[in-house]
This record gives sequence, C-alpha cells and structure tokens, in this order.
Amino acid sequence: MRIALASFGSRGDVQPFIVLGLALVRAGHEVVLCASRDFAELVAVNGLPFHEIGQDFQASLRATEGRLGAMVDLTHESITRQLETLPQAVEGSDLLVATGGLLTGPSVAQALGIPYRYVSFCPRLQRSRYHTAPAIPINHAPQWFNRLTWWLNSTAWNMAAREPLDAWRARRGLGPSRDLFHEAVTDAPLLAADPLLAPLPPDLLGNVPQVGAFLMEDSRPLPDEVEAFLDGGEPPVYIGFGSMVDSDPVQLTREVVKAARAAGVRAILSRGWTGLGGGEALPPEVLALGPVSHSALLPRVRAMVHHGGAGTTHAAALAGIPQVIVPHHLDQHYWADRVHTLGVAPEPLKRSRLTARQLAEVLRWSLQPESRQRARELAVWIRRDGAEQAVDWLTRGVTTARSDSRVRRGA
Repeated sequence: MRIALASFGSRGDVQPFIVLGLALVRAGHEVVLCASRDFAELVAVNGLPFHEIGQDFQASLRATEGRLGAMVDLTHESITRQLETLPQAVEGSDLLVATGGLLTGPSVAQALGIPYRYVSFCPRLQRSRYHTAPAIPINHAPQWFNRLTWWLNSTAWNMAAREPLDAWRARRGLGPSRDLFHEAVTDAPLLAADPLLAPLPPDLLGNVPQVGAFLMEDSRPLPDEVEAFLDGGEPPVYIGFGSMVDSDPVQLTREVVKAARAAGVRAILSRGWTGLGGGEALPPEVLALGPVSHSALLPRVRAMVHHGGAGTTHAAALAGIPQVIVPHHLDQHYWADRVHTLGVAPEPLKRSRLTARQLAEVLRWSLQPESRQRARELAVWIRRDGAEQAVDWLTRGVTTARSDSRVRRGA
C-alpha cells in the first residue's frame, strides 16, 4: 500500500511523522512524506522519500510575528500553496494521513477518491466541553466558555481560509466546506500522545483512539565538543525553544545565561529557530549547539527548559528529568499545565515576562532531589510503542474504502 503522510507545521509535527513513516515501511508499506522545504534534509537523512508542499514554514513564522493581518494573509497563501502542491504529491496513494495545519487534506483526499486520516499529538485539538480551543491559552475554564471558544475557532478558520478552498473544490465539482478545522481534524483522529501525560477528557473517551507518542530512536553519537563539555564538570541543564522564533534572541540569551549563573549550573543551549546562544561570546560554563540526538543527550542532563512542544515534553519525560516550560502558544500551554500537575515541572513561565531571576528560581526547583525523583518515577510509565500501534489503526480497511470510493465516483 502507498501511503502519503502530509504535514504543514514545525519540526514537532514533522518528526513524529518520520517515526510513523519508518514504522509503516517496516510493516511493508510504501511511504512518501510531504512537508515544507524546511524539513527536506531531515526526512532524507532518515531514508524516506520527500515531497515539498506549502511554503517555507520557518520564514512564514518570522514574517507574521503574531500580527493578525499577517496571519490571515499567511493562511490564504498557505491554503493556495497546499492546493497547488499536495494533489501531485498524493497522486497514486491509497491513503492520505495528515497532521498539523494541513486544512486542505480532506478536500484533496475527496478529489482523489482516497481515504483520509488525521493524527493529533494533543487532546486539545479535538472539540470538547472540558477544554478550550487550541489558540486559547487557558487550561481550566467553565464548560460554557470552552464551548464558546470552539465556536469562535470554527468561525475564525472559516473566515480566514474557506474562500480559496471552496473555489478549488467548486472547480472539481465538490460542494462547499462547512467547518474547515473540524473537517481536517475529523470526528475521531488518532491521538498519538502518552495516556498518562495526555489523558482524554470524559466526552472523548471511547470516541477517540489513543496510542503512545511517536518517539524517535536516534542512535547518533553526540559530537565530540558535547562529550567534552559533559565530561568537564557537573551535568548541565539543557535549554532550548525548538521551532519557536524570537524577535530578540541576543537578549533572550543574556537572560538565560544570567539565570544559569545565578542558579549555579552549567548549561547547554539549543540554538533552534530561536537563535539561542548567538550574537555574543558565551562563558565557558555555557555551550551552544545545533540539533543533536535527544535520546543520547537528555539522560545526561539535570533538567530541561523548553517551550512545551508535544515531542519535547514526551522526550524529557521519557528521559526522567525535571522540566521547566516557557509556553509560547497553542498546545504548549496544555503541556505546561500537565507536567506541572504531574509534579515534574514548576508553574509555567510567561515568555513575555521571562527574566533571569524567574528562570533561576525555577531552575533551583528543578534541581531538588524530590523533583528529580518524581521525574524518574514518571519515566517508567511512558509508553514507547506509539508508532507501531498506529500502523494497524491507520491502515485498517483502507483497500476496501478506496475501492468503494472509486465505485461511487465511477472510476
């Protein structure tokens, strides 16, 4: 079976699909991974065929800088570019599996007459009266408020993206869309997140299937400079904000370095899309680096400061280390709340108000024996087989479904 995996999003959306793609290949399927050009090398290094779709995601993030008008323009451009590139990438496939902000997936699958599945990495993407819509950074609210946010979520996405999508659908004889976001995520997406870290709310239990997270087994050795740094003193803390962008990475680096000094710890800074560690010379107790194997590095650090992405949160939990989360947007607020509830992280820090004093204080918390013990206890329960479990659910009944769709379309 040929399966197209498609994502429009950050590394946190693409890397788990690489893990899923490799599991599908091991099960005997042919896979093509479709994503923005930012991830062509990452996909190729892991041995999967790649097809570029959409526009440069990193450049798009930097261009919007949180401005509403720019974000609406980006949404229009994103929909248009996806519709120009995704059908060709998916052509000939038996199944389309999507994640991230790929709102065009259901329409392209319908036009090609193939089944469509969606994989979510956080329960907050599924409509529930027990939590707000993803863009709302509130974790505990009355049910009436939660329902209101979901109505606003659907309305906003329809206003921003339905016009170009419906024009494309009309040219192919398809009726208009009704609720872009809900149609993309579907009634029952596969939730790929650890049940302990991300329990389903009561109104989704039994309706949304859940497997563990898609965790990458990265066997690459650490670079020599990292090994030398680790051997040169006490285990450091690891600080990085992944695919987040920042308007002043130099100032952010200064605050982070001051915090590490105040807490009396060495630090490894992950540059990421933030650009952390650039602009000025770093003191000898701080090392900045590019992408490395989390599997190799995280078990050797004392704690991790990060943005709260789903993959990063799971990786830190699996490594058994305390976490300090500085959520920026979307599901990151959910993950910050969850690890705090589980006792392996302090209360989250606001990015807009992040100071060296605040960060130093929570770093001291993360180094306490009690914090480290709770993190080690949590690690024992984290599931590692999410991708393998997902293969059967995603492919079940696909051949019949595709044959039926061809009959309905007169193929």
